[in-house]
Formats: sequence, C-alpha cells, structure tokens
Amino acid sequence: PRSTLFPYTTLFRSLAVATQRPDDLPLHRGMLLGFQAYLAINRDEAAQAVRFAGEALKFLGDTESFYRTTALSHLGQAQRLTGDRQAAIHTLRQTIALGERLGHYLPMLEALGYLALLLYQQGKLREAITSCEQAARQFLDAHGHPLPVAGFIYVPLGMLYYETNDLERAAYHLTTGISLCQQMGTVYATLAGQRTLIKLHYAQGDIESAWDVLAAARELAERSENQRRIRTVTAIRAELQLRMGHVAAAVMTLADLPASRSEEHTSELQSRQYL
Repeated sequence: PRSTLFPYTTLFRSLAVATQRPDDLPLHRGMLLGFQAYLAINRDEAAQAVRFAGEALKFLGDTESFYRTTALSHLGQAQRLTGDRQAAIHTLRQTIALGERLGHYLPMLEALGYLALLLYQQGKLREAITSCEQAARQFLDAHGHPLPVAGFIYVPLGMLYYETNDLERAAYHLTTGISLCQQMGTVYATLAGQRTLIKLHYAQGDIESAWDVLAAARELAERSENQRRIRTVTAIRAELQLRMGHVAAAVMTLADLPASRSEEHTSELQSRQYL
C-alpha cells in the first residue's frame, strides 16, 4: 500500500536526487520531478508540488509517457490544495483528455474523481454525477463487477449521492469504493469515502457504525503521517460530536488540530461555523 511504502519512496527519492547528473535524459528528469510532486502532496506541501509538477511537465514535453499524465494529475491535485480551483479544473480536464487518448486510465480516473468534487462545489452537480456514472460503466470485469481502479470513481459518486440525499445508492458506492481503494492502497480516496460514510451512518441512525468507521479512518490517517489527512479526520470527529450535542468535546477536538500548510478543509470550516 502507498501508506506503507511512503518512508521507502522518500528514501529512494533522496538517493535519486543525490545521484542525478546534468546530462540525464529529459524523460528521466521529468519522472523524478513528477515523483517529487507526488511526495510533496503527501507531505502536505502543495505549493512545492505545484512547482515540481510544472517543472516535470517541461521536461516531459509532448511525450506519450505515463509519467506525463501522472505529473499533470499531480499538478491539478496540488492546485486544488492551494485553493486555485479554476486552474485545478482546467488541469484535471487536460489530464482526463490525455489519459483517455493514451490509455492511461489510473491517473485519468483519479483526476476525474477530483474534478467531480470541484464541479459539485461550483454548483455543477448533474455534470459531476453524469461524468462519474459514465466512467463507472466502462471499468467492469467480465462478470460485471467494478475493477479496483473504479474505486477512484465510486467514492466521489457515493459522496455526490449523499449530497442529493440518495442514501441507499450513496452507501453502496461508498462501501464498494472504499473496498476497491483499499485493494489499491490509495489513502486519499479511502479517507474521503470514510469521512462521508461516517456522516451517512449518522444520518441513518447507526451511531455505532459511524464511530467504527471514524476509528478506522483515524488509524489510516495517522499511519500516513500526513497532517492534512489527520486534520480532516479530526474535523469529522468534531462534527460528529457536535451533531450528538457534545459541544465541549468538539471544542477540545478542534483545539488539538495539527497545523496545516494547505487550504482549510470544508469539514473543519463547517465545524467551526457550528460552534
């Protein structure tokens, strides 16, 4: 899983930087910079990730390399984290078009998942749901079951169904998407699904399941050692406490939030507004 391999990837990146040479091929330098962008995102250093991804794309040029598509996806993700939503939407649309043309489906679907949530924030819920539904129908195995990579679509689709109060469809897509993302070891998408599943369980009156999912999400976030992920899970905990009327506990939870280098998460803003 990505969360387990993260300390090793950081070491490999350090070794690669230490041994790089001025005459390295542009493709190799682009690959390394794209990898640095990925690590910066996971370290909650979004501004650094924007810089690394931009430099990577300069070296990768017009190649049809998989690393060009992933670098473009990392740029869109980082732009979203820095709050530059319009730039992120433009970059993510580019990633989807490039990934579809070159058959790079993993970064393509990952970008679509991020784009869908940004579209929803702009009031384009129908476009977001339709795009995800169309993609979900394309990534099925011979038995009609979703492929693991479809987890990138099932999680945001479940989140969007939750926002429309279609709780049955939301529950199916969230639980399926979380399971698929866990198979791939994708921490962000897993946590995003778990955060919404917590609220869904509460809406259905299943408080025990809500706390169980919260415990799993908290463990995963802490294992990733990413402060932004820890903040988002902590904010959901405070929101759950507020919904249950435990105001003092929520105040203490928000007071313990670690510092963030990126844009404040929606859940944290909502919790502070409720207080």
